[in-house]
Parts: sequence; C-alpha cells; structure tokens
Amino acid sequence: MRRISRVLAKSGAALALAGVTAGCAAQANASPAAEAKPLTATSANSPSPAAAAPSPSPSSAPATSAAPQTAPSTAKQAVPATAPSTRSAAPPQTAAKAPGVPCSAGAVACIDLSRQLAWFVRDGKVVRGPVRVATGRSGYGTEVGTFHVYRKNRMWYSTIYNNAPMPYSVFFDGGEAFHEGSVYVRSHGCVHLSAGNAAWVFGFLHIGDEVQVVW
Repeated sequence: MRRISRVLAKSGAALALAGVTAGCAAQANASPAAEAKPLTATSANSPSPAAAAPSPSPSSAPATSAAPQTAPSTAKQAVPATAPSTRSAAPPQTAAKAPGVPCSAGAVACIDLSRQLAWFVRDGKVVRGPVRVATGRSGYGTEVGTFHVYRKNRMWYSTIYNNAPMPYSVFFDGGEAFHEGSVYVRSHGCVHLSAGNAAWVFGFLHIGDEVQVVW
C-alpha cells in the first residue's frame, strides 16, 4: 500500500507539471482560431466603430423621396351650350323727312326741277336751302331719279362741250354734276350753282351721299 501511494504521488506531480507547461505555451503561442478572433475590448483612446462613423443628421440628409406630382388633366372642360337668341335685331332707324323738302328722308341733296330749287339735308335737318339752281334745258334735261355721289373734282373741264370749265364738280349720274355756273342759264344736264353755293356743296357732299331729283 505504501508503495502504491508513493507511485500515485509521483504520478500526480508529473501531471501537474505538464499542465503548467501546456498553459504557458497556449498563452505565448495562440492558436490560429484565437488569432482570427477580433478584439472586443475597447480602450479610452480607441473609439468604437460605431463612434468612428458618425450617423447622418436628419436635417443634413438629402431627401430621398420627392413630393408626388399631379399630372395635368387632359380632359376638356365641358362648355355649357348657349341657346340661340330668338330676339330679332332692331330695325334700322330711318331719318325723319326734313320739313318742306319734296324728296324722301334718305336724300342728302334734293333737286326740284319744277321750281329750280335745291335743298341739302343731314340727319333729317335742312343744312342749306332752298337755293336757286339751273338744270338741263329742253332736250338735255336732268334725269329724274335717285343717285349717289361717286366722284368729286375741284376743277373739271367738259369733254363734250368745248372744254367748258366746271369748278367744284360733284358727279352723281354719269356726266351730270353739281358745279359752279350761271343759275339763270340752263345747262346741258348738269345742276348749276352760284360760286358760293358750289364751293359749299363741294365740301358738304361726300362720296356715297344720296342725291334725289324730283319733278
């Protein structure tokens, strides 16, 4: 028994010495697995990876999503239909006939062959007249009817009767015209006016004005 105890005692000492030696070797020569294991301990001078990478501030971070835009509508707006008007246009107003004038209300110049007189009217009012005139003699009578001024010449010369001068000519029917001439000598169809009246009529009558000749 004593011999067995001594043997066991020697074996335990040997095992204890072997465990110390193995522990130092492991501490000095780390295994590959131990070398690959990352360090988890941190010191005051070594910032952690989370601290080294600052997180972006919400205020400085760029917007990642834009506000949704509304596409323009392509549908045409309905236009309310307007019912056609049933009201008829007002009839044109006709100027009242000037009192004492033998022509119709539309006449601006009125010539009375039977009395050898003329009136000049605007807007239903006699502006000048009656004034003495001399119209066409027998065989060259001034034609009765309604005409319109179509040409004016301050000085014109007859192409038929010896180049006779016709100052202040206002033509209303072919070659017939108001112009300056003797109011005591009948014409070849024109309407003679005194010098003063001829100049006034030339300025008063416009192209398109109605001239009426009555008997």
